[in-house]
This record gives sequence, C-alpha cells and structure tokens, in this order.
Amino acid sequence: MELRVLGEHCQLNVAGIGTVHYVSLEKWNVAEFLRSRTAASLNTVRAYEQDINAFIRWSEENGHTDPGCIERKDVSTWVAAMHGEGRPQKTMARRIAGVRQYFRWLVERGAISTDPTAKIQPPKGPEKLARTLPRQVIRKLLDKGPPENALDLRNRVVFELMYGSGLRVAEPVSYTHLRAHETREERGWRGGGGKKEGGGGGGG
Repeated sequence: MELRVLGEHCQLNVAGIGTVHYVSLEKWNVAEFLRSRTAASLNTVRAYEQDINAFIRWSEENGHTDPGCIERKDVSTWVAAMHGEGRPQKTMARRIAGVRQYFRWLVERGAISTDPTAKIQPPKGPEKLARTLPRQVIRKLLDKGPPENALDLRNRVVFELMYGSGLRVAEPVSYTHLRAHETREERGWRGGGGKKEGGGGGGG
C-alpha cells in the first residue's frame, strides 16, 4: 500500500472540536502501521493500537483531521491533557512511546515530513525522598552504652559519621576495607589549601 502525503492543506475542523464521533482510522494509516510491526508481540501490537487510537480520537475531537496536521504543540497539549486527567506515569510513557513509533514510521515512509513527537517527554512524577529512620530509633542508637566489641565500635562510628554528616548508606559502604586500613601517609591526606600534610615542599 502506497501512503499518500498528508497535511498539505491542513485546516482545523472547528465544527468537530469537542465532539465524540467516528474516528476515521483509514486516513491515519493505523492498520498499515500495525502490520509493519512484524517483530513485536501480539500484546505490544494491541497496546500500539489502543494507544494510537486514543491519540487519534483526542486529535479529531480537537479538530485535527489527519496525522500531517499534527504539530509538536498539539502533542504537548495531548500529554498535558493526560497529565490533567491524572493518568499514571507508566501509562503516559507507554502511550507517548507508541505514538512516537507511529509518527516515526510515517516520516520514514514519506507520509509526513517532520516528526511532531520529537523531544516530547512525559511529565516527571513527584520526586521520592530518601527514607529516614524514625526519631525513636535514632535516639536509641545514639543513647547506647559503651561498645561491647570491635564490631560494635565500628558500627557505632559509621552510624555517628552518617548521622552527623548526612551521608547516604552507599557512601560509607563504598569506603573499602583496604582503604580504611591505609596509613595516613599512604592516603596522602591533604590539609587546608590543598597541600599535602607533612609534605615539606620548600624551605621556610
């Protein structure tokens, strides 16, 4: 099937804005796109079909009659609409990925000249803060009596180092056993100004 070049005479279908009507899939070439996904699993193809049809329905309800009329700002508006509806982050990422595959396919076959999904990303979800120990647990650890053995002493030192400096668990853990037993000279500890302690660089 030879694809026709779309979007040459794009005009917003004002009468169709906000209405739910039959989605004309033929001119969007969805069936041809789905047949081209020969390496994809059946579930993946079905997900492509569902997500692309949802995008087409939204597009036609907003007056866009074929894929050649879609611009990047339209895709951004669609993503914002999904976000406003409270769609889960994974759902938005999957839909954008499917629609991106579709528009790349149209570009590769010369049906449209530019990919309107280029550089479109799903909105970032809320950042998750690192979990912290409950205050009573911290108090219990700090108020323990004298260390019972060398291991207890080591654990106490590591905990107080992390508590006092705000280190993450991975940071003291990455301080290897070998490096922890290096001598002061082997580590070449540096004092203020970036000079090696005891370095004796010059006269004075």
